[in-house]
Amino acid sequence: MEIARLSELSLQSVVDYICNGTYDNVDYKLSPNLSNQIYHSVINKTKEAPNKNIIKQIKNKLQLTKINHMYHKLNRNTMQMFRSHILDHLMIGFLDFDDFGKKYKDENDLVDVVSVLEDSTTYYCRKNLKLLTIRVQLNYQSGWAEVVGEMLPNLETLNITGIKLTGKEFPNLCKSFPKLKTLDISFCAVTNLKGISNLKNLEVLIIRGLNLATPEDMDDLFGCKKLRMLDFAKSNRNEGASVMWNYMKCGKVLEELEFLDCNGTDIDKSMVEVLMSTHKKLKTIVTLDSILDFSTIPGIELLNSSTPQLMIKSLHYYIAVNRNPFISWMLSLFRKTYLVQWTEDGDREVLRDFVRVICSAMKNFCWDPCVFYEGVKCLLEITKEGNIKGLGPMEISMLIDQLIESGTKSKTLTYDVEKLNAAYSCSWNLFHQPQILNSPLLKIKKLCWYTVDFLASKFAPSIPTKQLNILWNMLAIFDTEDAKKLCERTDLLDSLLDFLHLCNTESQVFMEEHRESINIVLEVIYSMTKVNDETAHHFINKKVQKIHAIPLMIQLSDIKWNRWPEQIKVFEILVNLTRVEKFMKRWGRYLRMNSKFLRNQLKGYYNYLNTSIGTYLATVKAYCSMTILSCLMCLPNQNKKKYYKWKIENTEMVKSCQKIQTSHISMDLEFYLSCSILHDTLKKSKYDGPVMWALLTMKAMLERDIDLVEIFKDSGLLSAVQRVRSEEKGVMKLKLEVLRLLY
Repeated sequence: MEIARLSELSLQSVVDYICNGTYDNVDYKLSPNLSNQIYHSVINKTKEAPNKNIIKQIKNKLQLTKINHMYHKLNRNTMQMFRSHILDHLMIGFLDFDDFGKKYKDENDLVDVVSVLEDSTTYYCRKNLKLLTIRVQLNYQSGWAEVVGEMLPNLETLNITGIKLTGKEFPNLCKSFPKLKTLDISFCAVTNLKGISNLKNLEVLIIRGLNLATPEDMDDLFGCKKLRMLDFAKSNRNEGASVMWNYMKCGKVLEELEFLDCNGTDIDKSMVEVLMSTHKKLKTIVTLDSILDFSTIPGIELLNSSTPQLMIKSLHYYIAVNRNPFISWMLSLFRKTYLVQWTEDGDREVLRDFVRVICSAMKNFCWDPCVFYEGVKCLLEITKEGNIKGLGPMEISMLIDQLIESGTKSKTLTYDVEKLNAAYSCSWNLFHQPQILNSPLLKIKKLCWYTVDFLASKFAPSIPTKQLNILWNMLAIFDTEDAKKLCERTDLLDSLLDFLHLCNTESQVFMEEHRESINIVLEVIYSMTKVNDETAHHFINKKVQKIHAIPLMIQLSDIKWNRWPEQIKVFEILVNLTRVEKFMKRWGRYLRMNSKFLRNQLKGYYNYLNTSIGTYLATVKAYCSMTILSCLMCLPNQNKKKYYKWKIENTEMVKSCQKIQTSHISMDLEFYLSCSILHDTLKKSKYDGPVMWALLTMKAMLERDIDLVEIFKDSGLLSAVQRVRSEEKGVMKLKLEVLRLLY
């Protein structure tokens, strides 16, 4: 079984404390390395910006050096938190203009990025900053590069993907950041690389999506003598200029170049052969989505679709360099190229590598709906019955953990909703597979609470059949402490009652179709109301679509489930509610008016008692009916206005008991099971009604079949009868009659 490391558990505890607002009790700050890990976990728990309480704790208790705020809006509170740390890495994606208003925009709607950086960082932070990613809008105010260059004299990595650089802005940028080692200007509308030779220390250059139409447009690139990695991949090789052809026409060499990304370009075999002869240090070329996609060339590594291992390596590369647009595309390529046709005879180690890299992609790009969707589709192929046998325990555990994490985060997203819903639905299909549910390494608690959270949300109009089955499987192995926590979830109870209300409005055919789900819902409600008084109290007051929960249950039992065993569970739920003092005060009048329904259940019991069918179920139903009627009899007199006085001696219930049929009673197995019901009634009931019912039933059974004496004694019924105490003479008289028969 996979066991989390102590450091992981400790970090997760701190994350939970911060999110719950309880970590400010400590009087020390954590180290920068731990602080960065904790901040990353806290910020990625939700798509929403952290609240004031969380920001306060991060500000006071952590020492951050790296902040990635790409997928969350930057507001005033977050800015103040940034200023409390001396950072070397800062990544900003969005500004919350609802908070800032026009503060960082001019009359032309251009962003004042200089002021954004000044307000987000201190002087010492700016001098220390090594990495900056800032993509707050498409257009910045002119002249920003020169000012920011002076503000950040030690900057080594700059990513401004998608920011328009026109005219002299790109040459000015190259002059303003002389220490840059990594530059990403993808999709920045740059049409000429003139000036880039000023970046003498540049080692990594990403220029995807630029329209470099002629060899002269990239001629200045060869002045970057230290360049080791060059990426000018395009999403489609037929888009724009022929990039590789222009590069080759320059007739120059980047002597230190080791890695070249030509994904979606016009690269061909002859170009690769020329590059191998001129670029002596070149080791790897990405040739995905090109005419070399399934090719191999001796002497150089081509990352493409030719083998599963190379595809996995390609995806690892794109994850490492944070290439968002390519991740979902690569996952789709995985599925279509290899996973759909995968058989159980395939290489198991490769299949495990697929799981690891897919989960890594979903984790690192958790806010991208397309990655979530394609990742789930891949995992569905991997967990087919034949394939899952090839996975190890670690991969299964990783797969489940990542699906839960991605599913949780996806519910906070507000864009690409259709794709998100499709992915979410597919993930439940995966969880519902027997090979997943039966895995000994399944993290029971995590999946169970994930399922509970789903069921506690408003899942209508869809019927949560899979989720209810998963919950039922999990509950069977829940420990006592977690079972108690589950019973406290009134939001889950509300949602389950909504489902029962839907049943009340649908046809009998609908209920037959979803009978298994109905049974699970009733069992869960029974468990919740039995264990937790507050939940039972909530049930008593609950209103579902203008109808209260108790009338809803009785309607379902009396009309929809009249001949169903599920009717018994409704009675047992009502019995659970009788222990709540407010139950009879609130619903005594309603139950009195519907007492005919309860008495009919008793009559049905006595009819069943003389047959070999349904004895056990009828006995349970009778016990529940008697318990509820007994509660009505015990109501204080002030609550009995306009009704005849209910006494044990003259109720319809007792009259029915006195009319027990005296024909022969069958010795069916179900009949013997009724002994436990009789025993529990005599031992645990706090009302005279159920006790009298049990004694009358025993008397009738013994009078017709004396062989039952030994069975009753073995079941502990003799001692149970001996312990019966009551102030009612009728009950004590009946007790003596039963004891005479037992002796």
